[in-house]
Amino acid sequence: MANTKTLVWRGNVASANAQPLLNEGIALDAMLPGTLVSQVATGLQTSVVAATVFTNRPLFANRDVMRQKNMNAAFIINESMQAVMFRSGESGCVRVINGQNITSRGVGLASNGDGTLKIAATDDTEQVLCWSDEIINTGAAIALVNVTF
Repeated sequence: MANTKTLVWRGNVASANAQPLLNEGIALDAMLPGTLVSQVATGLQTSVVAATVFTNRPLFANRDVMRQKNMNAAFIINESMQAVMFRSGESGCVRVINGQNITSRGVGLASNGDGTLKIAATDDTEQVLCWSDEIINTGAAIALVNVTF
């Protein structure tokens, strides 16, 4: 099945005029759109924060819209990039680790510690960053998953 997901930030259904909150920086490593990132003094890097470390609002690498690249085009080191900071109620598309069987909408997703997300533990030991907005089995590869924040 072809990848039909084309946007990281899909917007807010409550507002027709909403715009994404974007952080700009230099890519400190190669990463794909939808990857969980961290902002540091020198730029943006793939997040290695574990799900058990509770943090502020997450950032996700945006698609490179300025160069009209698609969701499978990685940012390269030292390239200018943008990351999206989602607000409550907004929807987007993020990368989820392989082997995740999301059986319903509303499944909580947490950091996998490598820029991807995974199904969150249900005992409040992991920070839920967003909730699945579709039913999907990621199978043998990392997949783009529609989510709500």
